[in-house]
Amino acid sequence: MVDEGALPSLTSLSASIRPRTIDRVTIGVMTASLVIGSSIVMTVPGGPIVFGVSLLTLLGLLGYLMAFVNSLWVVISIWRSGRR
Repeated sequence: MVDEGALPSLTSLSASIRPRTIDRVTIGVMTASLVIGSSIVMTVPGGPIVFGVSLLTLLGLLGYLMAFVNSLWVVISIWRSGRR
């Protein structure tokens, strides 16, 4: 069988990954899902009309705005952490 000493330990891998890195990856995945979801919502024709604009289009634009803010937050936090 496999000797336990022959395989690298997962504890060393988990110790090298900082919680901040995991947070950034999570925000990145959430941002990507916002962009994809907003794109899908904006391509759906019809829906309720508010102030002459489709409500689905407004929700899609809101999703893009949230994705943009998330992206800025991640980029600024990476930039600020590199300056220390």
